Amino acid sequence: MDIITVSAVITAGATAIYMLFTGWLIWETRKARESQERPQVDIYIQRARDWGNKIEFFIENNGFTGAHEIKLFCSQEFQCFSSNGNQKHNKIQNWGPFVNGIPFLPPRGKRNYTLTFMTDDFENKIKTELIIKAEYKDNKGKKYSLEFPIRFNEFENTLLPIEDPSFKIAKHLESIQKNIEKITSGWSKLRVIHQSKEQHQEELKQHREELEQHQKGLKPQES
Repeated sequence: MDIITVSAVITAGATAIYMLFTGWLIWETRKARESQERPQVDIYIQRARDWGNKIEFFIENNGFTGAHEIKLFCSQEFQCFSSNGNQKHNKIQNWGPFVNGIPFLPPRGKRNYTLTFMTDDFENKIKTELIIKAEYKDNKGKKYSLEFPIRFNEFENTLLPIEDPSFKIAKHLESIQKNIEKITSGWSKLRVIHQSKEQHQEELKQHREELEQHQKGLKPQES
């Protein structure tokens, strides 16, 4: 084999390697561009900041383009909190996002809902595992499908007191407001007791004497 033939073989091999490398770069570039152009729906739960026993449900689009026609499915029935006493309507399967879907979620868009309170049926809830399935499309109509495990056991031994202190304060303030409204509207009247200083001191003295007599009566009689 002469030098010209060897040189031609080397050139052909180098050209083939260069073409393969160029094709790989084009494929990687296209793949990176597609990942930047696709939506990325994520679903998760976390404790609420205002109340440690309240669990919130989040749907986020962490992609670079909008997510269209989002549909949600749950692997099993799950009873959410019940604020109006209607147990049927407070199942997660009857939520708007699961029944009607979400038409559009922009990049970095977010939806969050109050899912449940861990103080309700804690023993069963801490063992519950849900699979939330999300189906959606990108702006070109391409379909995506992802599943997200939801487990409540991550909150085991991390709960706060049953009632948050700030919630207690809010309830007391509400009670005070209602009492003030009753007084100002005439539905309730203040009871004002008038007593002079001398009468108050005399009353304290009488109570003290009664207490001393009661204590004497409790002592055992000397033989």
